[in-house]
Amino acid sequence: MQDANPQQQYRDLDLTAERTDPLLSSLVFLSKYYGKPFSARALSAGLPLEEGLLTPALLPRAALRAGMDASIVKKPINKIPELLLPCILLLKDGRSCVLLSRTEEGIEVAWPELPDSHEHISLDKLAPDYTGFCCYVRKRYRFDARSPESLSNKQGHWFWNTLRRSAPIYRDALVASLFLNLFAIASPLFVMNVYDRVVPNSAIDTLWVLTAGMALVLVFDFALKQMRAYTLDLAAKKSDILLSARIFEKLLNIKAEVRPPSVGAFAKNVQEFDSIREFVTSSTIAALVDVPFSLLFLLVIAMVAGPLALVPAGAALLMLLYSFYIKRKMHQEVELGSRFASQKNCPSHRKLKRH
Repeated sequence: MQDANPQQQYRDLDLTAERTDPLLSSLVFLSKYYGKPFSARALSAGLPLEEGLLTPALLPRAALRAGMDASIVKKPINKIPELLLPCILLLKDGRSCVLLSRTEEGIEVAWPELPDSHEHISLDKLAPDYTGFCCYVRKRYRFDARSPESLSNKQGHWFWNTLRRSAPIYRDALVASLFLNLFAIASPLFVMNVYDRVVPNSAIDTLWVLTAGMALVLVFDFALKQMRAYTLDLAAKKSDILLSARIFEKLLNIKAEVRPPSVGAFAKNVQEFDSIREFVTSSTIAALVDVPFSLLFLLVIAMVAGPLALVPAGAALLMLLYSFYIKRKMHQEVELGSRFASQKNCPSHRKLKRH
């Protein structure tokens, strides 16, 4: 059997890429510098690269895979703290280099094209190519075997942890919901006072005062509804982007041996994640925010009408009990429907019949 062409074997080894990625190479250099080397393929696998190149926006995600934290800041070279070296300098034309040290005579840099060689150059020589942005990259703290696993930092649930990142936005929406529910109580109280006090006494001046106050409440109610809708939409878009990026990163980085036997069933399961995204972006979140304030309405009804508050409280209790009753049945039906849908999209179960 004739041996293969040596040049073809060299190309198959993929030791050199057709197009270098300076930013990714700089990150590989820092992973070696901190004693935990990673290959360029391991750091960039599954990331949405632009034209096959790592962008500064994706650098923190790639650094996290190597157990490092990264942040991009705008800082002159002579203002970069010595304690934060080494760091990555972003140069013009998509180039980069690693700043190792800085002295009065000049700076020491490592070029990604030649990562094993260091060069001492003057600051004036590098300044024209420097964009003004640098990336601080530091090794994350890791617990050793002496610390229990329960004390280590955990990444958290993939879904709830993503929503938790939008907690400040949901907090503002909760405050807006508080005032909106208070404004909702103002309308029946206004009608009750008009019929009970204004009409029997013909108090026209009181009616004008109450009407002016009610008009002001309606204006604030409209403004707060628009603001809450905007904040919830902003949080939904943020969560949608984070969830989509995390899901597809996992899909692109999945190993071949753990892939499902049916590509169609696998695609159907991935498609089901759209229902989660629709839940986040729908008005269901706004309804969930308003649920705690139902107790406020019951309290106001009890203060005004006494035992009449038992009617909506009993209705809510019955609906809650019925929901728990059908929850298990609905779960079984949804699971069965998902299995049928996966099998329908499985090519192995489609048999051609000859007549």
